[in-house]
Amino acid sequence: MAQVTSQLTKADAVAKAEQFVVSNGYTHALPEQVSPTLTPESLEWTNDRAKRLAQRFNTLNPKAVGIRRGSLNSPGGWSVCFDYVDVGPGSNTCRVVTMDDAGGHLSVQHVDGLRSYFAGFD
Repeated sequence: MAQVTSQLTKADAVAKAEQFVVSNGYTHALPEQVSPTLTPESLEWTNDRAKRLAQRFNTLNPKAVGIRRGSLNSPGGWSVCFDYVDVGPGSNTCRVVTMDDAGGHLSVQHVDGLRSYFAGFD
């Protein structure tokens, strides 16, 4: 019998990434919306939860501004981009949340993405 795999839809990937940035403390979310266990970034200077939250808090807008097929380490996965809160008009940088094609292994990439590349939902 063949194994059945279900790929995440574009809309499901966006919803999953939006929940991820809230639950990992990147938005202006209330403390009870933030997970007790934070997913680490690839490069962080502390393991202290309170310090991580202080560095992350309200850095990203909670709504995604674009999605692309493929991600680091998962060509069939998704890359979902978010605007920074304190970025002036005309900025071409964003933060990117990546995941595999099943919606697992979510991570905020350390290196900024190019908004002109990632923005849009087509």
